[in-house]
Amino acid sequence: MGFNPLKFSFIQAVFAMVGMNKSTWERKVNVYKRWDLSQEEILAAFRKCPSCIIASEDKIMQVVDFYVNKTGFETSFIVNRPILIIYSLEKRLIPRASVIEVLQSKGLDSGVSECLLIDSKRWFSSEMESSSRAPQNLYTVRTHVALLLSSFRYFSSTSNQHSFTVSYLINTCGFFPEVALSASKSVNFETPYKADSVIGFFKNHGFSQSQISNIIRRHPAVLLSDPQNTLLPKLEFFQSKGFTTSDIATVLSRNPRILERSLKNQIIPSFVFFTNLLGTNENTITAIKRYSAILIVKLDTFVVPNVNLLRENGVPESNICALIKKTPIAIMTDSIRFKEIVEEVKEMGFNPLRLSFIQAIFAMRGMNKSTWERKFSAYKRWGLSEEEILVAFGRSPHCIMASEDKIMKVMGFFINKMGLEPSLIVKCPGLLTYSLEKRLIPRASVIQVLQSEGLVKKDFYLPTVFGCAEELFLKKFVMPYEKETSELLQLYKRKLNFPE
Repeated sequence: MGFNPLKFSFIQAVFAMVGMNKSTWERKVNVYKRWDLSQEEILAAFRKCPSCIIASEDKIMQVVDFYVNKTGFETSFIVNRPILIIYSLEKRLIPRASVIEVLQSKGLDSGVSECLLIDSKRWFSSEMESSSRAPQNLYTVRTHVALLLSSFRYFSSTSNQHSFTVSYLINTCGFFPEVALSASKSVNFETPYKADSVIGFFKNHGFSQSQISNIIRRHPAVLLSDPQNTLLPKLEFFQSKGFTTSDIATVLSRNPRILERSLKNQIIPSFVFFTNLLGTNENTITAIKRYSAILIVKLDTFVVPNVNLLRENGVPESNICALIKKTPIAIMTDSIRFKEIVEEVKEMGFNPLRLSFIQAIFAMRGMNKSTWERKFSAYKRWGLSEEEILVAFGRSPHCIMASEDKIMKVMGFFINKMGLEPSLIVKCPGLLTYSLEKRLIPRASVIQVLQSEGLVKKDFYLPTVFGCAEELFLKKFVMPYEKETSELLQLYKRKLNFPE
């Protein structure tokens, strides 16, 4: 490509190429081509600024569209100034263009191209000088400009002060420039030694590169941690309780905020609380893997009041444990809202002694009144009354948790494709929880073949087919008929997208 190994652009080009495969490269080149840039022009832009190819396809489209359709430049403008692609549309390009547009409307400035390229300090002084030339009756113009300029000051100073940090995050952690700049607002260092030791620590404890990058992106200050005195004790605690190396890496990469919290004052007390509630370390680990924030929430605010409320309403301890183990996020609800939900569920006639009471609380927690009403409307379109929908909800609260789109598709499948009555959902609402593609359609295809061959009755009770376990379905409805219908298993596999 003609890069000179003696120039910094050589390293930038290597970094750009490492982060993508051939197909990704071709897709990004094609995005530029949509704006009538030739292959030669795109390569020329890449040689001038390798970072222009690192931008996502979506950003390339948005930024080029901004230059061409909003500011009126020719596409060749990008070839000559490809560095503009890496600038933030929201934090630099649009705000600066807005300022210039105001000044131009008053005949005070015409340098749009220059304003997009120069550094923030020079730009601030230039545009404020332009606005200061306005007569007194244009005070509002100067005010508008000053307000727009103020949004850049912190961004600019951060970029200048943290240049080493930004460079480190790009070159060592594989961050895109904008991500690195954002992370540098939370952490600053001038030598790589401590950050290197933290990254090395995670690598030595089984964390993948992507997991390490995710931890740093979401918790940049971790790069200043003391691995032996701060990080290691937390990992050792988790290991002592039965977490595997893989479990620890997964939990911490998904929720790095755990690393911010005190082991003694937060993590250990939370683990002990949930272990006492759930009975075993294994149950607590299961809950943490499903929703790790239970380790760092304020127990007295978000957990204890809700658990006590369930107990006061007669919910068995085993059902409370089942809720927390399976869906721990449900118990992390604001106590006032949680109490409202419990009262609503009781008014619907749910029995606190039954597991469906807990399931209904979880279902209600995940939606507001308008969402609830939209899902009711989806069922009503298929001829179900409000009373019938409530009956279905009472039998299987999960049926209301399906998306409106899924409700419509599954109901359409049963009624239009299978010829069933809508009342079937009232009797068996759990059918809405099954995958249309992975269970309902493949099994229905098998039954239709068997019915066409006279091997099962036409009035066969289909919920039995859809509800049984996979092994039982194959044993009962596929294997016994292989001689009569040799292609039955192949049909089932095709519908499941299994390899032949």
